[in-house]
Amino acid sequence: MFPNPKPFFDQPPFSGQQRNRNLRLSAERYPDRLVDVRHAKRVMQRIVMPADGSWAYAENQKSATTTTYAALYELTFGVKLSAHMDENIADWADQSPQNLDKAQVFYQLAQFENSIEALDKAFRFSVIRNPVERAASSFHFICFTQKKSLRQFYADRVRMNVLGFDWDNDPYTQTGFSKFLHYVEQEAAMVRTAGRLADPHFRPSDEHVA
Repeated sequence: MFPNPKPFFDQPPFSGQQRNRNLRLSAERYPDRLVDVRHAKRVMQRIVMPADGSWAYAENQKSATTTTYAALYELTFGVKLSAHMDENIADWADQSPQNLDKAQVFYQLAQFENSIEALDKAFRFSVIRNPVERAASSFHFICFTQKKSLRQFYADRVRMNVLGFDWDNDPYTQTGFSKFLHYVEQEAAMVRTAGRLADPHFRPSDEHVA
């Protein structure tokens, strides 16, 4: 297989003020597609592209995201991703496929200029998982963050607690799963009024991918 003619982005990924400026300019330039900066952030930080612009992948968390990135890496570069990274955040997966922006090979749309134009030329896709399996995986994930006392999802765990989820007794139980689903449903319903977007790991796929 011939090497990829453009394996790396020419510039480091936008961050901080640069990224915010890119989001604002994109929202101004494409008002028919990006309603405002908040919507631009939701869209442009979820869609990822390689430097050669051949494809665009819309992340759908808890739907084989790590596996998809590993497969895309191999398809794009013709080699298996063998550089590993594990920061002891999770105990079931290598985190390296989701950190490829650091090597300037895969960027979010928010991280480079003229990304919407590049998106229009790319093959665009996402991955959808059986909703029951995805919900169970999401529940397991948030229970894991409680078990390890991680910062991730702490706000969601507090909100669940306020609504009756007992973190001493409900994790990994059927009762806890029912309470979790109730929380997800309530959060999705509150988006339009409270201004708080449900976490993409829990957000229903029809709202997240659309």
